[in-house]
Amino acid sequence: MKIATFNLFNYLEPPNAYYEFERIYTAEQWAKKQRWIVDYLAEHQPDVIGFQEVFSIDSLKKLLKEQGYAYFAVVDEAQVIDNFIYKRPVVALAAKYPIVEVTSVEHDHELASTLGLTEDFTFSRKVLRATITLPHIGNTDCYVVHFKSKRSMIELDEQNKDLTPEKNIIELLKADIAGSWGSTIQRGSEATLLMIDIIARRESTQNPMILMGDFNFQPLNHLLQ
Repeated sequence: MKIATFNLFNYLEPPNAYYEFERIYTAEQWAKKQRWIVDYLAEHQPDVIGFQEVFSIDSLKKLLKEQGYAYFAVVDEAQVIDNFIYKRPVVALAAKYPIVEVTSVEHDHELASTLGLTEDFTFSRKVLRATITLPHIGNTDCYVVHFKSKRSMIELDEQNKDLTPEKNIIELLKADIAGSWGSTIQRGSEATLLMIDIIARRESTQNPMILMGDFNFQPLNHLLQ
């Protein structure tokens, strides 16, 4: 049994743009990206694979079906602004074996409050849980995650004309330090709340589980135990 996780790095079919209007793949670049995925699948032949940074869900689903992955799951969709500019990519999962249940993980709100998180706290990207019937193993809960990146949570206009150059530098420095720490808190909170959900799910179903994804940092030790 082969399990893989694959960050597709802005998987968005042209003529759509990712994040900014000029970020659009040419036809040649898109074809190269598609070949990159097909070549990876042919070389490694995973039975279950989790994906991150998916914008074009239908395109990925079609490509994977052509490669023998009859089962596909997603629990969210990318956000579209200005008609063709996309942001907030999602995670997805493909498998060669039947997926019997798909859901988005909901964190324990009471625990989140105890940890000092706000009522509107959410995972930076929805966590996908798919239950797959694997040979010799049976129903297995497969989680796909993409935790908060290390990028600062605070965005400032670097060319703010209302500030002096010196003041602008100070504000950018403050945003970088505080924003980076905010991202660290978000990632750690996501890892902790997910682990609690995994424990509860394991206790109630006794299903084996697999966690795959892009952690964006060395995950908390309890996620690796």
